[in-house]
Amino acid sequence: MIYVTHAVNFFMPFNCVWFYIRKRIKPERHYKMELVSRAISVIIISSVAIAFPTIDSLMSFLGCFCLSNMAFICPNIIYVLVHYERPGKNKNWLIIRAVLLSVFGVFILVCGTLITGADLFGWHKDATTKAPVGGGAGKTPEPPKGGD
Repeated sequence: MIYVTHAVNFFMPFNCVWFYIRKRIKPERHYKMELVSRAISVIIISSVAIAFPTIDSLMSFLGCFCLSNMAFICPNIIYVLVHYERPGKNKNWLIIRAVLLSVFGVFILVCGTLITGADLFGWHKDATTKAPVGGGAGKTPEPPKGGD
């Protein structure tokens, strides 16, 4: 079933991308290059799926990265660029507000990306095996000593 659904879901996005790519390719090579481009795209998508078998960690990582950019950082930059030259605006307050919200967005970007990246790449400390931070690099933890 995955073979059919991947082909159906991949058809339209690739056609949108191919519209711009084919302008740079000679017309007699369109068919062959479209097949090669589709194969390369499927290999890249499959590699990502193999590298990250659970999609929840990957989606959390992308969500943290995109939320901070689309909700805090980019809108503030656009707002300042649009409203800075308008008369009657308090420009100091406009800049202070934009800087504060952008700093908050960068804070969310850094913290969220680090936390979800640690989960995604396995850098966090596993409570069941007592593995050290960093995916096991370094010394192996010693068993607890005690004469009980």
